Amino acid sequence: MRLHGINRWLLVFGVALSYWLLGLGRSLNTIPWSDEAWYSSPSWSLIHRGTTGTPLLETVGEYWRGINLWTYWVVPLQFFVQVPWFKVFGFSLLSARLFALTWGFVGLISWAFIVRRFTGNAIMGFWTFLLMASDYQFVSKVALDRMDAMSLAMAALAILAYLELREHNLTTGLVVSQVCVAACGLTHPMPGIPAFCAVAFLVLYYDRARISWRLLVLAAVPYLVFAVGWLWYISVAPDLFRAQFFGNVTDVDRLGGFGHPLGAVIGEFRRHLGMGGFEPGLSALYRIKAIPLVVCLFAGFDLLLDRKARLNPSIRPVLGLWLVYITVITFYDNTKEVKYAVHLVPIYDALVAIWLVRLWGSRPTKRWIAIAGATLFLLVNIFGLIYTIVKDDYHKQYVPVADFLRNHAKAGDLILADSTFGFALGFDGNIVDDRAFTYLSHKTPKFIVVTPKYQKFIEADRVRFPSMYTFIQNLFTRHYEEVFSNKDYRVLRARK
Repeated sequence: MRLHGINRWLLVFGVALSYWLLGLGRSLNTIPWSDEAWYSSPSWSLIHRGTTGTPLLETVGEYWRGINLWTYWVVPLQFFVQVPWFKVFGFSLLSARLFALTWGFVGLISWAFIVRRFTGNAIMGFWTFLLMASDYQFVSKVALDRMDAMSLAMAALAILAYLELREHNLTTGLVVSQVCVAACGLTHPMPGIPAFCAVAFLVLYYDRARISWRLLVLAAVPYLVFAVGWLWYISVAPDLFRAQFFGNVTDVDRLGGFGHPLGAVIGEFRRHLGMGGFEPGLSALYRIKAIPLVVCLFAGFDLLLDRKARLNPSIRPVLGLWLVYITVITFYDNTKEVKYAVHLVPIYDALVAIWLVRLWGSRPTKRWIAIAGATLFLLVNIFGLIYTIVKDDYHKQYVPVADFLRNHAKAGDLILADSTFGFALGFDGNIVDDRAFTYLSHKTPKFIVVTPKYQKFIEADRVRFPSMYTFIQNLFTRHYEEVFSNKDYRVLRARK
């Protein structure tokens, strides 16, 4: 495995191009996610209204009181960073997704250099670049405008900055890395804590004898600066912050893993099953995603159980980072949502890259294992991405619904629909996103769009809130009639 001269740069360019083509394909052909509307519309509001309000959400009966004015339920850094992007490229679903893809590319490049820095092996760095650029989990998530892409990139930059700068100037390396960690946390707290622990592990691993109180104080300065900025933002409406932020924390018991460690471990096991395509509601076809996951886990445990690899000073810190990440995420993130697994993907892909190159340099018989592992990983991931692109749910499912509403709803007609329809019909329009279906608000929409997410809420209400479930069923059968439907959506119109 050797790369020389122009061939090396052609390969790097080819991999980068494949990342952008696959990512752009996913961005163009994937149905919008409600999170994308919630995380991009505050930037739209900053541009058009001067506040970070999240339009369209029904606030009656919800913890996000006042969210149409100020958004506090999540940390705000991405809202402000997106503003210049939208001013230059315009506000649209595609523009928002390209913002995320760009941050994903930053994370992709950073991890290639991280592995090269750890191992001193350019081939291992290249394979990390290749595997991440082809990874279904990674490309699919950074092709959506959630906070994961930017926070993942900031976490990678934190690790890379420390590794690159520590030998020349430890103070600079420590401070710059903590700036990136603080930015990561203020973009999304879920990856922020693992990123902090990862850099702390590296500091103790490499430089514990060089750390002084002065360095620790300097390292704390970025957190103080970001905290002051966040407090200033909170001071605009502290009562709304208390309602939204702490309502979000307690709504799904985000920190419950510390109190129930066994449950946290079981939940992490289930999340990994979800990564392998065993999520409820997915067809059996998606379980082919288990193949790349098995390759990742086999590579990681093979390196961990191999004494020579475990004691190798180039590989040992990578294994240490893996254990830090998996431990912190297991107990810190109690939501166990599969979408957060994207923050584990880079370290898994790095382990596979190291494992493949080591096998190739070993006995000839082991090269067949490397070939089989690389082939299975790449083929399943790449064809999985191509399948979802060709499937094109965006144009086949979402666009026809948006066109129907655009053609049949009159000015002033209230539409009860997921916030994602703000991308098609406008965030300053007549849409309300109400998962209680007017049970609490008593509004009278002319149209109701039942999405897969809404359908899950309805089924959950059957057990959690039987009276609400009865109300919704009565509303649909007696007061509305179905006027449009496809595989994912149903449009109901009020009876005359």
